[in-house]
Amino acid sequence: MKHRHFFRMNPEHKIQKSVFFRLTAILFIAGILILGILFGFFRSVWINSSVPPWKLHAIRYLAYVSQDIGNPPDTVKARDLSRHLMVSIRVVYPDGSTWATHRDLPVIHSADGADWARNYDELTYGEWDGRFLVLYKTGELTWLFEPDSRKLFDPDWKKILTLFASLLLVLAGIFMAIRYILRPIHFLMDGIREISAGNLDVRFKERRHDEFGVISQTLNQMTEKITEMIRARDRLLLDVSHELRSPLTRVKVALELPDKTLAADLISSDIREMERMITELLETERLKSPHGGLNYSRFSLNEALPAFIKGLSGMEIVTITLPESPVWIEADHDRLKTAIRNLTENAVKYGRSKVQIDVISGGPQTEIRISDDGDGIPDSDLQSVFEPFYRVDKSRTRATGGYGLGLSLVREIIHQHGGSVDIIRIPDFTTTFRVSLPNLKRSLS
Repeated sequence: MKHRHFFRMNPEHKIQKSVFFRLTAILFIAGILILGILFGFFRSVWINSSVPPWKLHAIRYLAYVSQDIGNPPDTVKARDLSRHLMVSIRVVYPDGSTWATHRDLPVIHSADGADWARNYDELTYGEWDGRFLVLYKTGELTWLFEPDSRKLFDPDWKKILTLFASLLLVLAGIFMAIRYILRPIHFLMDGIREISAGNLDVRFKERRHDEFGVISQTLNQMTEKITEMIRARDRLLLDVSHELRSPLTRVKVALELPDKTLAADLISSDIREMERMITELLETERLKSPHGGLNYSRFSLNEALPAFIKGLSGMEIVTITLPESPVWIEADHDRLKTAIRNLTENAVKYGRSKVQIDVISGGPQTEIRISDDGDGIPDSDLQSVFEPFYRVDKSRTRATGGYGLGLSLVREIIHQHGGSVDIIRIPDFTTTFRVSLPNLKRSLS
């Protein structure tokens, strides 16, 4: 059968290969890059491009400047400071007259009520008519300072464009990286659409080692299980048809026999076989149903086990070994009886000279082992003997009896009890069925 492949996966799953880890790492690195770009931008534009006096603008600095010029102001010294500090200076006297180092410096006596001014202690500053001004009062004098740049800083549009271009490159890189990481989503969606359309031959390549790889592996397992369930359903229909056809054919033949007594016996035997098969099928499905719950009761295996197998043919080769102390379990008495009886009947049927039943109690579970010394079950059949209608004897003759439903019913009963059943090898026996049941977990009302 040809399969379409999408992904292939290594089962190793490390945190550094996680999708969420990758996305987090990308965002973290992007954050560092953005902060670095912004820091470099403001360091270059704000610090390196702003006029020198603004680096030192503070109350003490202006106090030192005003004290150095003096009161009354020394105009010669004021012009000298203005030239060296690259700042225009205007002084406003108490009578309203003013003097300035530069004629174009605005005549502002006070910033009170002005919408452009901001205050910080003795300082008043802000942009007025596109010019950055600082007012400082000391004693009776009012000082007005303006950096020669006329603004706090002149934008360097080339650097600003470089900033935005760098941010766009980072965002584009983030987008491409996330797109690459999330690219498998498109393949997964395409495959899921095909599965929903009924194409169960779809297989996803498990190449990725992250969550998408796990999803691919899970989807492959799911499609395989669905395919196997459909095959099992088809096999079940074919097997039921086959098994019902054989006794019905014998009934039709028996009806043609002249000896009506013999015909009645044969018909009765075939009807009993069909009834048993139908009963086992219905019981297996009933256990799987939410309404087919178990009726728990508390009882001792030491007393119940011999009663379970009482009356079976071939009991002379069966030996039961029980612990000295009573082994108490909680289970559905009738259904557990069906399971143990089926296993014992199977062991007696295929055993040569001895069948051994052992009860092993201790730990969280109680084990019931049913062993025989027959021909054994080939290793190739060990995984299939619990499937409905599966028989190691492929001839399906009446000499071996049964329809291959007994072990399937046993497995379902034990699983409904929260236990397990498997086949193991122990000395002196060819086949051993091991039934594991949980010990007492709750008190009964």
